[in-house]
Amino acid sequence: MLPPGAAHSDSIRFEITDSDGLHQVQLFANVQLQNGQDVSILGCKSLDGSRNIVEFVPTPLVLMDNSKPLQVITDSVTLRVIDGHGNFTQHQFPIDVTPLLSRGEVVSIPDVNLAAVVRETLELPLRASITQLDMLKLTSLEAENHQITDLTGLEHAKNLRSLNLGRNQIRDVTPLAGLLQLNVLEIWQNQISDIRPLIELKRLRFLKFAENPILDTAVQLQTLRQNNPNLGSDADPKIEGPWLWMIVPTGQKANSQVASAKDWLAAASNGSVTEAQIATNGATAGERIQNRVWTLGKLAPTGGNNVGELMNTIGFGRGYIDNHVAYGSIVLDSPREQKTRMYAGSDDNHKVWINGELVHEKLNWRWAHNYQESFPVTLKQGKNVLLAAIQNGGGSWGGYFGFEYGTVYSIIGDTLPETVIRAEPVGAGPKIEGPWLWVIVPTEPRVGSRAASGKDWLAAASEDAVTETQIATNGATAGERVQNRVWTLGRLAPTGGDNVGEMLNTIGLATGTMAHHIAYGSISLDSPQEQKTWMYAGSDDNHKVWLNGELVHEQLTWHWAHDYQESFPVTLKQGENVLLVAIENEGGPWGGYFGFENDAVYSIIGDTPQPTVDVNGDGFVNILDLALVSTNLGKTGQNPADVNGDGIVNIIDLLKVAGEMGTDTAAPSAYPQTLEILTAADIRHWLIQAQHANLKDAVSQRGILILEQLLTALIPKETSLLPNYPNPFNPETWIPYQLSKAAGVALTISDIHGRVVRDIDLGHQRAGIYQTKSRAAYWNGRNAQGEPVASGVYFYTLKAGDFIATRKMLIRK
Repeated sequence: MLPPGAAHSDSIRFEITDSDGLHQVQLFANVQLQNGQDVSILGCKSLDGSRNIVEFVPTPLVLMDNSKPLQVITDSVTLRVIDGHGNFTQHQFPIDVTPLLSRGEVVSIPDVNLAAVVRETLELPLRASITQLDMLKLTSLEAENHQITDLTGLEHAKNLRSLNLGRNQIRDVTPLAGLLQLNVLEIWQNQISDIRPLIELKRLRFLKFAENPILDTAVQLQTLRQNNPNLGSDADPKIEGPWLWMIVPTGQKANSQVASAKDWLAAASNGSVTEAQIATNGATAGERIQNRVWTLGKLAPTGGNNVGELMNTIGFGRGYIDNHVAYGSIVLDSPREQKTRMYAGSDDNHKVWINGELVHEKLNWRWAHNYQESFPVTLKQGKNVLLAAIQNGGGSWGGYFGFEYGTVYSIIGDTLPETVIRAEPVGAGPKIEGPWLWVIVPTEPRVGSRAASGKDWLAAASEDAVTETQIATNGATAGERVQNRVWTLGRLAPTGGDNVGEMLNTIGLATGTMAHHIAYGSISLDSPQEQKTWMYAGSDDNHKVWLNGELVHEQLTWHWAHDYQESFPVTLKQGENVLLVAIENEGGPWGGYFGFENDAVYSIIGDTPQPTVDVNGDGFVNILDLALVSTNLGKTGQNPADVNGDGIVNIIDLLKVAGEMGTDTAAPSAYPQTLEILTAADIRHWLIQAQHANLKDAVSQRGILILEQLLTALIPKETSLLPNYPNPFNPETWIPYQLSKAAGVALTISDIHGRVVRDIDLGHQRAGIYQTKSRAAYWNGRNAQGEPVASGVYFYTLKAGDFIATRKMLIRK
């Protein structure tokens, strides 16, 4: 072997010592492929005896085999010499082929976002040139949601097997026409109108192309199947059923519930029913697990929350049902044995069994609104039992299952009966508004679920003077103290995501948002006869329910609700029934909703206490009582805020309470959260009302003086933008701020790239504090077109006059 020639510094030269009778010389590179050693021919030269020096200048791309992705090029080449009779000898020579790797033309990729993800996949520097040789190293590319519009340059990625281009802005797929090694292609949620350029991709096994503006989808897909009859796609039919369904709770979300080895059917049934049993034998309509029975229902083929909506339809819950696994069982009849492929997708995770065998599981917490992956399965001739488990950690709940194109089967028992056999209640009755007797006690932050734990927080707060069991058995008494609060009457609104929080503020037990607390609500109900009925409950966050001293239900899953979430059987005895609920709040909105089946008959036992200037009954007359009166202004009838007992809450009641307050108890700084309720604008309005009322008595005059002091205290010293709450959030958040002077206020939401997502004009605002949900700026997590935005970091900027400030927030779905 000789040194490189002068004309080509990277050439490979050899001297043939005896060229007489030799016909040809060949040079091979010893290439290490992913599947083992292989060789690739670098060149071939003819020999006629007139010369004994041969030189090879290999093109870098011949070092690549389009069907076998390059991993490492070894440090040797093989020279083979062939005579005229076909006999040959060969020798291996050490060589440094690294310089050859830098050769090759630079590929033009005009779309900077596509170029960035290619560099990232190839682990190239940020601004490095991408060569044809680099592109040939790509076997898989994940480019979902990268704002890609142009695929030019991707035609050089000849070794691509898997390509995900979903959720971009692509219109033309022509550059993919020559990627003949592709097995899986995802181009869903783009702007593609024509998929026919993909007609030569004969190795393509699965095409995901939903949510594109293709008018003749079936025709175009059939065109592709003319060359590729086994092509599967997300347009292929889903198994709608009916399936037999069951849901069971998983508790708080860990890494993945259904992804773990735990059998949640067995856990819910104390081992009497297992996944293996249902996967082998199928489910039976009407059989019970906990308080639910296997129930028939058809699964919609589209929609990001198709499982959740079905669970609501068949009565398994209301709204989002977080931290549960849904099991769907169905029996399919196959006319023959079929080796086929199954498609599946879910939000969140899933498992799939066929005839008792676990054939697939998805454990990556990746959401989907259609098929995500495929896997080989065998349908035996005759009856095949299919079981799917779909886990939901929170929010939307989706599942999609089917077989590849051409699979033949029918559903055994494919009609829904006129009357579905189930042991669920027939319908929810009205919420129990009360009045209830309420008290709240603190918990400890960030140590797991409070109401979910075995700890008695009433006992902890009262040093065992009062226990949950005592109140659950005997009921509470208005005015009795627990720590620095007393049991106080209050009506619980039947709607609203923060109905508990708002009620507690109204009756003076809380000010603003009270994180890390439990609210206990006690009420006595009179039943005219014994009634075996169902109770409904929902909460934000967790809750427990006792009836006549017995713990009848607990919800431990850290989820939010604006309505009923679940139901459970209870028995109301004839006469008085003591109901106690505990509603835990870790932070943010605080909600609770309780009631019975719509045919339950009962009345509420209890009287309203006499009015007093100590409106909240805590033994003190202070700014909390003033705030309580202010939230009830204009209300008529019996009301603790009607301190003079004239049947209406008005400025006279407010001035009476203010007039009885001492100087210290009137200071807003003593109750900082009350500033969110008593606004400067309100105080100004009350002072105008007081002047018009022309009240001359000493108490009213003192009340006016206290209000004037409050007005001065309620004007912030400086304008500021405060942290949003909750944060992280999904899907809505509130953005508080305060103004030291009146100004026009505007809010801008931007993404991490600085692009404006939403402009919110709040108009001209007076000086004051804007912190409560009724006053703070509100964002529903949607852009200007009304579309939900993606998870991630966003920035909100407040402009008020010459004041500008920006903060960060996080949407987590």
